[in-house]
Amino acid sequence: MEILTKTIVAAGSITKKEKVKAVNSKLFNTTVLEIEEPYPGYYHAIPVSNSINSIFLLVQNKYFPESILRASEQVKKSLDVKFDAAYSRIGFGNNLDTHIAIRLINLESYEDIKQIQLAYSDAGIEFEPELNLDLSVPISININRLFSLNSISDGIYENEFMSGMKYILLEKGGDWEWFEKLTVKVKNNFNRNNFDVAHGVIFRKEGLLDMVRVYDKNITLSELIELKKLYNLYN
Repeated sequence: MEILTKTIVAAGSITKKEKVKAVNSKLFNTTVLEIEEPYPGYYHAIPVSNSINSIFLLVQNKYFPESILRASEQVKKSLDVKFDAAYSRIGFGNNLDTHIAIRLINLESYEDIKQIQLAYSDAGIEFEPELNLDLSVPISININRLFSLNSISDGIYENEFMSGMKYILLEKGGDWEWFEKLTVKVKNNFNRNNFDVAHGVIFRKEGLLDMVRVYDKNITLSELIELKKLYNLYN
């Protein structure tokens, strides 16, 4: 594995599969979804919380990431509402019928969703109408984001702002199906499986850098080192 800097600050994406549900607090005749359980693989000492999870505002499939980013800046300036937004793509069903969505986090009230949608509409963003979607199974979610990671060991990084988020660099990469099969092999050969993972990609001039995003507030460095060994062994 190549030697990287102690800090990685770069754009990239996170891909995962999660169950979602429809949200009622929305503009009429639009599609808004919420993740039911933010970290489905992590079930150790999860505190009881009434907080709002990730919200997805489905928009027309004609927008590039920069269009959503510009509109988000305009919306934030026009509203006195706390939230963060990101461009995302979500896929439904076996054929992964893909839709573009604005992912919202850090919302304080469901009632703010309508206000945010109206502001995005004023910024020129058109929403998807209410779709007949099968939400009985997990959906594929890909979220654009900016990473700020600090090295804690060779090939292992920690999110600068969320200590529970760890990142293991992979020597080879692939798509979600590849990552899902790889993760099953790793969890079947690890001492426990109560941690949540997602597939991360960092965009660099030299090419893509694949990684495993691990969420577990109680995972030890020795366990992360073992996970890194297993992921790259079965990769």
